Amino acid sequence: MLVISHALVACSSNQISNLISTYRVDIQQGNIVVASNLAQLKPGMTQEQVKFILGSPLLTDPFHANRWDYVYRYQAGSGAIESNRFTVHFNNRIYTHYTGGAMPENKR
Repeated sequence: MLVISHALVACSSNQISNLISTYRVDIQQGNIVVASNLAQLKPGMTQEQVKFILGSPLLTDPFHANRWDYVYRYQAGSGAIESNRFTVHFNNRIYTHYTGGAMPENKR
């Protein structure tokens, strides 16, 4: 037992950390907006119809009631980060247009 404890003390923390790697989980947050959803949007739709197609927006700004922001962020366990922002514009609660781009269909 004494020999094992001396061996462990002799190892530096860097050597131990090289032997043991931690698992990092992938983190997905926000809304995924794909091209097939965008194809369904037509000017003149109500906010409820847009919400049915795209889901609830991640951000609704009380100072910009005629704009909904759909934000997506994906961080892989390896540390790589992917993000996308898509904005839907309304005039008097009626859909007019969008800005931003959709994610590829095969992403997630």
